[in-house]
Amino acid sequence: MDKYAVKLLSRACRDLEGIYAYIAETLLESGTAQKLLDALEETIFSLEELPQREAPRKKACMLINTIVSFSSRTSP
Repeated sequence: MDKYAVKLLSRACRDLEGIYAYIAETLLESGTAQKLLDALEETIFSLEELPQREAPRKKACMLINTIVSFSSRTSP
């Protein structure tokens, strides 16, 4: 199977850093932030093997639900 190069633009890297910083520093959940970043990076770099596949929506939805449910628990 062919392998493709996946390159993150500097804006994407900044976005990932911002996501991590918000969860780790604002919500004070560095473990959750690291797990989320690990999952996002795994999904992004999985495109190296199958870049034209359907988007892994189930995994993305689970990540979004984690952020939303976590954010709603910390709201005043």
